[in-house]
Amino acid sequence: MRVARLVKISVGFYLLILTVVVILLLFLERTTQAQCEVMAHDLKVRIEPETQDLIGSDTLTLSCPEEQRALLELNPEAIVHSVEREAVPIPFKFSAGILEVFFGSPDSRGKDKTILLTIRYGSKFRDPVPRDPLNTEDPTYGVSGVISEEGVMLLAGARWFPEI
Repeated sequence: MRVARLVKISVGFYLLILTVVVILLLFLERTTQAQCEVMAHDLKVRIEPETQDLIGSDTLTLSCPEEQRALLELNPEAIVHSVEREAVPIPFKFSAGILEVFFGSPDSRGKDKTILLTIRYGSKFRDPVPRDPLNTEDPTYGVSGVISEEGVMLLAGARWFPEI
């Protein structure tokens, strides 16, 4: 009786482990699929200290072997004005700092897997800058992006340009 109960527990335990392993393998397969890679940026920005604005245009050269879309990060406060592929407007969604761009199936691109994607956007950067900091442990003082008449600091963490 005790052996039968132990066997039932062991079988249930092994089924649970097997289920977890299958779920992990499926998750890993989805995350390791081919994604777009940025090969180059042609970034043009205009900074307007009076209004704390950055107006940008970035033409990215992407290598996208299998993808029909790309996910890029950009400052959540940004306004995306347009997205073009090879100078033709294409659909996009921008929400919570994620720009989702749809550029069609790999077959519609022919043999060339390279895509020229131009994103036109603008954003304000106005992190508060401490006037009399009490310590210098963090040399950025928690500021990742500020544009002001006193100066400009844009760290990569401010997501001031589109990046995959």
